[in-house]
Amino acid sequence: RASSTLDRGSHRKHLIDRNTDTCWASANGSPQWVSFTLPKPALLKTLSLTFQGGFVATEVIISTSSTSSNWKPVATIYPQDNNFRQTFKIEGEGARVEGAVRLEFPKSSDFFGRVVVYDLDLLGDSVESEEDGIES
Repeated sequence: RASSTLDRGSHRKHLIDRNTDTCWASANGSPQWVSFTLPKPALLKTLSLTFQGGFVATEVIISTSSTSSNWKPVATIYPQDNNFRQTFKIEGEGARVEGAVRLEFPKSSDFFGRVVVYDLDLLGDSVESEEDGIES
């Protein structure tokens, strides 16, 4: 899911399509966000992003939720305003996800608050579910 999309050519599915010729571009305004529902419980380890310079989220708040609401912040990162792939470690007990992850972009290098992302990887390890104690 995404807070907004600039047009049909910059759909949210382009965040994870592995095609560097496509991108997700938000509409004007802050904050923008994207969220993902994970198929299995996981422990987040790294977040990698490739922005379009000039349309960079200069602050990213990583939050988790078991119900896709009541988001709990677990980390904040500060990407640089450039076109290069940037990778950030996610550390701490709060990086365990039992449902969904949200990346909120409260600040952008663009005057109008737009964010453009060409590639996004959220990496981690599957973990045992707290509900049933079965390895995932």
